Amino acid sequence: MRVAIAFSMLICASAFAQTPAVSSRAELLFYDNTTSTWSDSAFNRIAHVPDHSLNLELRPDINIEQDAMTAVLRPRVAARTEPDARHSDAWINEGWLRWRPIEGTSLQLGREALLWGPAAFWNPSNPFFSENNKDNAKREIAGHDFLRARWQWHEAWALSLVSQLDRGHTPSGVQRRDAMKLDWTGNEASAAALLSAEPGKSAGWQGWAQWTASDALIIYGESAWQRPASHAQPYAAMGTTGWQIANTSSPYELNTVAGAAWTFENNWTLNAEWWRNGNGLTHNEASILSQAVDALSTQAPGLADAQLASLIQPTTPLRRHYAGLQLMNGSDAKIGWTLRYKRNLDDRSGEAFVMIKRDLGDTLQLWGNLMLRHGQHDTEYGRWIRSSAMLGVSWFM
Repeated sequence: MRVAIAFSMLICASAFAQTPAVSSRAELLFYDNTTSTWSDSAFNRIAHVPDHSLNLELRPDINIEQDAMTAVLRPRVAARTEPDARHSDAWINEGWLRWRPIEGTSLQLGREALLWGPAAFWNPSNPFFSENNKDNAKREIAGHDFLRARWQWHEAWALSLVSQLDRGHTPSGVQRRDAMKLDWTGNEASAAALLSAEPGKSAGWQGWAQWTASDALIIYGESAWQRPASHAQPYAAMGTTGWQIANTSSPYELNTVAGAAWTFENNWTLNAEWWRNGNGLTHNEASILSQAVDALSTQAPGLADAQLASLIQPTTPLRRHYAGLQLMNGSDAKIGWTLRYKRNLDDRSGEAFVMIKRDLGDTLQLWGNLMLRHGQHDTEYGRWIRSSAMLGVSWFM
């Protein structure tokens, strides 16, 4: 919030200097969210997920241009009604100021969702936001507070220095991280290499590359060589519940994605990806996790709830090997749709996602999302949430 206040003051100072060019747009969303959980899941006893909720969100976007200055402000207001509960919130999702003192250079400060990488499911080359919102565009990624400097000394080369100063509106995650990013853009290919680290911790390497092999085929890949964050791992021990939970951390591991995108003559696009999560659980570690959850769920209410809560959302992705397929139609279609399926190759569970949107005019859009999961109760996608659906309408003001 401190960054947002400082940003607003800078906006006011800029506006009073001379008349800027201002553009704005607001999206008003009203939707129903329905969720189904496994009735016999151990996590149902400690965490309540409402069967449905009614949601209202206002998302205004304000852009201001003035000579060498650009400013963006994206405040958000949300209200949600659940059975026996009501919630409301207001926050700044993004808000930043960019200054271009000379051609090819820029300095930017503020809150933003800093995304990059060609992969459709997971972006290991991004140390700040490895999980993108491509599986559900209506769920915005909460921005973090950044200070960025960029220098493009050649049409093909650019260097960026990035410092994450705060988590922003998100209560969890890394507080501080610094990165140096080198970008290269060619005629038929592009790539980026990064070096990033949290203050006082060892550095990691990230990168991505993309090659346009033909008018229809794009081949790409992303990688990260880094020490992962610690995660909760159970082990059998003497005590009241018979288990203990310890935060463990792995040595340097390789996370990598290999994929390809094929565009058909009718403008449909198919993405196929395989990824290895070196930070994920091995078969033995996953087996121990399953044993611990089963054992803790048989304890008397309240006795093992804290331990179960620490295991409800382990490191994501959970295991080591995954594959994904995505098919979507052209962006110019009046009815847009996307079909996605990702599969955990280690435990054979999976998640299917369908997104549909229909333009009812220049300012009105009807949309819906459906997520379905399958797998045994001890698998990643069969542990708790079984399905969810969103049905809503957006009014673009």
